[in-house]
Amino acid sequence: MVNANHDASISQPFPLCYTVEEQALIAKTGHDEDCEDAIFIGPAFVAVIDGATSKTERRWQGQTGGRIAALTLKETFARIPPKSTAREAVDLLTAALRERYEREGIYEIVRADPVQRAVASFVALSLWRREIWFVGDCQCLLDGQLLTNRKELDAITANARALFLEAELAAGKSITALRERDPGRTYILPLLERQMRFQNNPESGPYWFAVIDGFPVPDEER
Repeated sequence: MVNANHDASISQPFPLCYTVEEQALIAKTGHDEDCEDAIFIGPAFVAVIDGATSKTERRWQGQTGGRIAALTLKETFARIPPKSTAREAVDLLTAALRERYEREGIYEIVRADPVQRAVASFVALSLWRREIWFVGDCQCLLDGQLLTNRKELDAITANARALFLEAELAAGKSITALRERDPGRTYILPLLERQMRFQNNPESGPYWFAVIDGFPVPDEER
């Protein structure tokens, strides 16, 4: 699914000038090589890319699927024609991940098992079209207004994780211990793995959601 907030008048000259006021990219571990996110800043697009935390032990030349997805999308944004529509851009990003699967010789494996895929979401600004594009669970501020594209599944898993951790605290566990080794994520991991059956799959029911994973992103709205 592709969402866009846009201004229909696309008459301004190109390239456009803009200023990056601030940016930050911080890995959860504190090590840059572990970061599964990316920022693209170019003459035609600005994008924040959120690579999905891998649910398997599969590594891509030593890197997680989330990192590979984020870096692949970042590289691809540099090649997207400035006047591309959201649909065209999403298809190019999808094709880039699919080509990666084919080079690795695992296309049939990831087609059959979505958990094995490299997955990312993004929010991007198209400078030429003056549009903001969302694919997946992202958010941004536009003139002070918060724009979100949340999925219901995240609320379900977050609440289940919180409930489990509260129960651990009630049983006497310390916050420090839970921070060092979070059993809540282990508890919801089966849900995180199974929810990938819903990605880019409107026919799966009300819990479906859109991501870039190398397979077609539907136009259907939730």
